[in-house]
Amino acid sequence: MKIAILGYGTVGSGCMEALKGTDAEVVRILDKRAIPEVSGILTDDFEDILGDPEIELVAELMGGEHPAYDFVKAALLAGKHAVTANKQMLSRHFAELTGLAEEKGVCLEYSATAGGGIPWLENLRRVSTADDILEIGGVMNGTTNFILDAMQTKGESYEEALKKAQELGYAEADPTADVMGYDVRAKLAISCNLAFGGDMDPESIPTTGITGITEEDVRKAKTDGKVIRLVARARLGNGLIYPDISPQLVGPDSPMYMLSGPENLFYLIGEKCGTLSFRGFGAGKGPTGVNVAADILKIVNSVRKD
Repeated sequence: MKIAILGYGTVGSGCMEALKGTDAEVVRILDKRAIPEVSGILTDDFEDILGDPEIELVAELMGGEHPAYDFVKAALLAGKHAVTANKQMLSRHFAELTGLAEEKGVCLEYSATAGGGIPWLENLRRVSTADDILEIGGVMNGTTNFILDAMQTKGESYEEALKKAQELGYAEADPTADVMGYDVRAKLAISCNLAFGGDMDPESIPTTGITGITEEDVRKAKTDGKVIRLVARARLGNGLIYPDISPQLVGPDSPMYMLSGPENLFYLIGEKCGTLSFRGFGAGKGPTGVNVAADILKIVNSVRKD
């Protein structure tokens, strides 16, 4: 299958590497920069991709809401399959884009929008088809966990830990989305849509980030034998969904206690299957690129079987 990648940054290049030797042939890459290693297939005009009938799948790895949303929607309307790793965009347009894909008889995959390389959404979707999900949650952001872990294990201040996270590439130059909890909010909204159905507005989720955590808070938690984690949680009760994102004290009896650095942990509680958890690195070129590539190959193999 001939495919196009929109955006050749960290995830785009990681996806390209993961697809080498597979049945997915990258024939176009959309990026406004000059990138010598892919110059032969590079374009800065989305119409080159949209108007090419040989391109059957578009992988959107640009980030941001626009023009990413416009490109994905246009691709679906044109009868092309789509894959995205864009949590902010998808969380705001989930029902519309998934509904449009169903209407057009094409696939829309988005496993990397929550968990990076962790197979969270794929397993959540799988379990939800056969069991009633009662609760989902976890530590869904590696940047904030890195900062809190550095404060707790190395005695660093919030500012020192944030600076180190930026130097190591875990945090953006503008870390607002991570430290204020907005990144987690988008991931939780998408996860809720799969677990419980519906179309959750991410901005309706009560969200408190980690900017208010002090060194004194960390010392007090340590004295009590606990650690502080930014925990996302959503439970089902009386037909309603109760979501929340906030820093929480976590004790040794919780699997979230042992997380280190930028690790993530996602969990679900099913009525029949009980608690299942998924732990790993939730971001990065390799893990996220592999998850995007897996989504692409899932579509390629599905179409080939048809």
